[in-house]
Amino acid sequence: MAGEKRNLILEAAIKIFAAKGFSQTTVSDIAEAAGIGKGTVYEYFKSKDEILEEVFLYYMEKLESDILKFNESDSQIDKLYFLISSSVQSINELDDLIVVVLDFWSSAFRDSSSRLYGMMKDVYKSFNSLISQIIIRGQETGEMTKEIDPEYFSMMLFSILDEMFIHKVFLGKKMDTDKFEAECKKLVRLCLIKSN
Repeated sequence: MAGEKRNLILEAAIKIFAAKGFSQTTVSDIAEAAGIGKGTVYEYFKSKDEILEEVFLYYMEKLESDILKFNESDSQIDKLYFLISSSVQSINELDDLIVVVLDFWSSAFRDSSSRLYGMMKDVYKSFNSLISQIIIRGQETGEMTKEIDPEYFSMMLFSILDEMFIHKVFLGKKMDTDKFEAECKKLVRLCLIKSN
């Protein structure tokens, strides 16, 4: 029961954050959307900031669980393709959360000593490291060219996937995410696959 109520609050918060933005949302708004009293929200969360952190963690757990489903026996290039596909799919599935995640980013960057900032930094390091390690293994097996710096290519690919959030917000349904995915994979293939 407690877990259900907590999830009810988080789902209500996602909708309200997406509609009003984090800074304009009050705990009362979240409580009303969840159909509960404001005091009940405080039984589960200390503050609106903590709710935002939990929403972000929910999103990241979803994204991480999708991304880490690749098979260890897959080729390194197939792992990168899978990461791209999973990122695009997550953005399509979590449409309401996109605006919330962008709000989270802006809140996190306002205070580099905040827990939010630390969470963002950890996610960045983890995802960037994952991509770099895949490229390094691909270079070691001869599947990928050694002409590309794994760390910098990882930053570049991560930046492209990150920017997809902003394009999705501005373009909405007009954004052809299938085309975006195909072009990302083409870039990876052209840059990383060894030419004969």
